[in-house]
Amino acid sequence: MRGIMTTTTYLLQTAVSVAVVLAMGALAAFVLRRSQAPERRGPLERIAALPLDARRAIYLVGIGDQVIVVGASEGGLTKLGEMPRDQVPMTEAPKTSFGDLLLRLKGARS
Repeated sequence: MRGIMTTTTYLLQTAVSVAVVLAMGALAAFVLRRSQAPERRGPLERIAALPLDARRAIYLVGIGDQVIVVGASEGGLTKLGEMPRDQVPMTEAPKTSFGDLLLRLKGARS
């Protein structure tokens, strides 16, 4: 009886260890995939993205001299419109550091 308990315990520990290692590998792959910039292949180019909430976003996708506005949600992708590339304003949003934001907030309270 003692041999069966030891074997069962050993198999259970091994299964749990394998499950933990597989979960860690899947998590590492997910994090690496999300942290790396996507490799550009073909004529498509993501020009801009505006996340609306956790599951919805609007994308500007360039293809040749056209820009397509695409809405993404849990229901899939939807074409919202298109325009010539030269009509899309290509200004970058001003970059504000967290420290600058805190200083501005502190100054607003004074």
